[in-house]
Amino acid sequence: MTAEWKSPRALLVVLLSTAFVAFLVGVGLERRSTESGAITTPGEAGETGEPGHREEMPAGFNLESTPARALAIMASIALVVAATAAGRHPAALLAIPVFCLAFAAADGLELVHQLSESRPLLAGAATTVLSLHVAAAFVAALLTRTNPVTEDQATAQA
Repeated sequence: MTAEWKSPRALLVVLLSTAFVAFLVGVGLERRSTESGAITTPGEAGETGEPGHREEMPAGFNLESTPARALAIMASIALVVAATAAGRHPAALLAIPVFCLAFAAADGLELVHQLSESRPLLAGAATTVLSLHVAAAFVAALLTRTNPVTEDQATAQA
């Protein structure tokens, strides 16, 4: 029996919601591993011994900081809301693939970090979130293509 989605938009909402939950699970797993003392040896695999510490990105932005995680959570919720409201606001579909691919890039960085730290469970969580974000970007791009937003629709919605 083949499962067919009656609405690709529903599939998009499910993918985005699942990615959000998987991200929260990954954050919880990582926090738990740092609190349990899994990262306590200074200098081991690039860590400084400070729980949750990570070198900053070239732009000086630490992706593992609490504000960055809170921003990611708020943006994820906004994407789910945008996907559910895309019928009333078709222009919302245009932003979803962009944000999903940006999240996927951050997920890829997290995957590389967890692999370099030899943390297979966290690497698996990062891979799951990465895959869900790429799938959501793909579905949103297909929806954008099958339901193109014309300039008249965008101005009528405003």
